Amino acid sequence: MTYLIATLLFVIAACLVFYVWKYSNKPQLESKIEPKANSNSSMLIMQAYERLITLSERIGFKKLIERLSSDILHANEQANVYIEAIRNEYEYNLSQQIYVSDKSWQMVSDFKDQQIFIIGQLLNAIPKNAQGPDLAKAMIEYLHADERASLQSIVLETLRFEARQQI
Repeated sequence: MTYLIATLLFVIAACLVFYVWKYSNKPQLESKIEPKANSNSSMLIMQAYERLITLSERIGFKKLIERLSSDILHANEQANVYIEAIRNEYEYNLSQQIYVSDKSWQMVSDFKDQQIFIIGQLLNAIPKNAQGPDLAKAMIEYLHADERASLQSIVLETLRFEARQQI
């Protein structure tokens, strides 16, 4: 299991490096939303960033475990609860993409996909008869192994930076 987690961390870290390299070396072609003199549109833009920051926090493993862990579910059922919560949070905030840059929205989407992928990989790495707390433990161990393996901190940093640019 340790070898599988290490391999998984390596693959995710490689994807993360590629992702950061891809977007940092590319000319900035994405649309930037400039706040207009209209305070209502500025307020909508700021609310969109606030909602996406909240989304990114809520779909992080620590918050998912705090809110949704159950001692009575099997690991696969618990995984389904986490994945459904991630998808629901994302779908609830789909409309926010019109207020933020293409880069920010893509990062949020990629983070959502990464979280679902990692849950699936961790579920496959634990024993078939594992319980929900076993999956939660694997998720925490994954975070402690390398907190930079998750896109969460990069997504939050990008969203906060862009929100500050709107002020």
